[in-house]
Amino acid sequence: MKFVENLARFDVSSESVEILSGPAEFFQTILQLIGDAETRVTLAALYLGSGELEANILQELTRRQNDLQGNLDVKLLFDQTRTFRSLDQPRMLSDFISETPNSSVCLYHSSLLSGMKKRLVPNRWNEIFGVFHMKVYLFDDTVILSGANLSQDYFRNRQDRYIIIRNNRKLTDYMARVVELFSSFSYRLKPDMSLELRSVVPVPHEMPLRYRQFTSAALRRFLQKNNEGTTIGSEKEDSDTSIFVGIQAPEQGISQASQSIVGFVQSLTPEDNLHLTSGYFNLSGSLSRAVRNCRARSISVMACAPESNGFFGSQGASYYIVDMYSYILHKFYRLVSKDGNLDRFQLSQYKRDGWTYHAKGMWTEPANESCDRYRWNLIGSPNYGIRSESRDVELHFLLKTCNRGLIGKLDRERRNLFRFGSKLNPAAVKYQFWVVPLSRLIRSFF
Repeated sequence: MKFVENLARFDVSSESVEILSGPAEFFQTILQLIGDAETRVTLAALYLGSGELEANILQELTRRQNDLQGNLDVKLLFDQTRTFRSLDQPRMLSDFISETPNSSVCLYHSSLLSGMKKRLVPNRWNEIFGVFHMKVYLFDDTVILSGANLSQDYFRNRQDRYIIIRNNRKLTDYMARVVELFSSFSYRLKPDMSLELRSVVPVPHEMPLRYRQFTSAALRRFLQKNNEGTTIGSEKEDSDTSIFVGIQAPEQGISQASQSIVGFVQSLTPEDNLHLTSGYFNLSGSLSRAVRNCRARSISVMACAPESNGFFGSQGASYYIVDMYSYILHKFYRLVSKDGNLDRFQLSQYKRDGWTYHAKGMWTEPANESCDRYRWNLIGSPNYGIRSESRDVELHFLLKTCNRGLIGKLDRERRNLFRFGSKLNPAAVKYQFWVVPLSRLIRSFF
């Protein structure tokens, strides 16, 4: 399995794996795990929203740290530009660290936003150049693998995926070290809402090349120390479940996630069926080719219907982003048709009244039910798009198992998602004509 040979690997007890079904359960589980935490809580995401539910998370962290007399280590890591889209989020976070002395909030700033772009591009639009997009939700030795952010939509009616791994010290220690590394070259938020960068770290938006060199060297040292010559990469002979972890850091020249995803698809054989979904369907060129040329017997792809897209109904120019996704899906359909593979592909769109869709993932199953093969499941922060490959900092997981109980859980998760998929009708796909040339220019930003 060359596609995972350079990734950190951890054996997992299949009995420790739990799959959550929806946003409300995700939110309640976060609160429950905070309330049970004894030593550490680490939360890393694109952002923490500023609404009532998000405030509840900070209040629960404060309460738990007070219960433990300040002995709960709390580390939060978010994207700087997304957090400062308005002052509500940094104000709430600053108040939190003022009340909890053993807590830190770090904010990653992409060096791809620098120079004239930094000075001229307004808030919200400045996020298109690159953001911190990892998702790590860690509580003592338990972690939630997900692509969901920490805001009220993701706690109410925005569907994502959520896999809990309980009582795995090696995996959680590794993920804690990943967050600690990226925090070390991020800004630290202070109680007065000012930002502080370690003196040895070049300012990312003023010295982008030096920043990339500095952080690239640090990340490569980390990967060499943590991924090579250790027991992390070993697999017990009696282990039926393993997890591989891939980092994507385009600024630093690290492409573990994207290479492992493409390599995984290329490794499939006619003995496999593949199921793929992405709420923002905009496959990178390498992944699009890999999926279209995939040797799997059957390939099921579920994108997002316009009405369930998070940009649907947006104001201003972002209103037309939905049209761009419609065009890209239609183009993929035409390429599959041109390849003569429509008989192997099933294309659908997720549509659920009152809900938006943010899930992404891949599942395999044996094409022959009598065949006893390992199953693979891919989950994490990448949307499998161009920007996930070339702009954003991502964290991706490949889960391999032959445990029948866990396979059943993963199959139920997939069926529960795909039951909201309606078969794509290419004749019904609508978009403005000028979206075609525009998407060729800007699709790497979305």
